Amino acid sequence: MDFNNNNFPQYEKPKTHGVAVAALVCGIVGWFINPLYLVVLAAIILGIIGLIITKGSTNKTLSGVGLALGVVGMIAQIILDIVLTILTGGLGFCSLFL
Repeated sequence: MDFNNNNFPQYEKPKTHGVAVAALVCGIVGWFINPLYLVVLAAIILGIIGLIITKGSTNKTLSGVGLALGVVGMIAQIILDIVLTILTGGLGFCSLFL
């Protein structure tokens, strides 16, 4: 018996697309660091692009989760901005020096 020559199909690891991973990373980072909504906006844009151009369930899942984190992060940031504006009476950082 020849044990070295097997004719079984080799398993190929599914390749992840960079846009899908970038959307996921931006969606996660956007919850902690979000200057001027840029990080969650990048997560939303990359998530949409990732859903359009990627094939395969792994890449679609990564893009979808990144998009969802971006949208929920954007909504949470807007609500937080409105609440803090109401609580501080519209007092911003720049008005402290006037």
